Amino acid sequence: MLWPLEAMPYAFQIISYYLNPLTIPIEALRSVMLRGWGLNNIDVIIGYIVSIGYTLIFSVMNFVLFEKFSTSAVSTKLLNKF
Repeated sequence: MLWPLEAMPYAFQIISYYLNPLTIPIEALRSVMLRGWGLNNIDVIIGYIVSIGYTLIFSVMNFVLFEKFSTSAVSTKLLNKF
């Protein structure tokens, strides 16, 4: 269920804004679509930067963990069972 941040209590607004990785990019997208803002607005630029940052962080984590667990699975011959 989607709930507008403005309708939440202030404590939940803070938690949602800083702990949910999609809040800032969604607010930027909403501003672009509803207000007609472009890349000349700082909120839109921050939304793009946050989105790209999360993408890079999770891509690197995926690569590192995949390499770690794939080499350990091969060394313990877990993959040879299948």
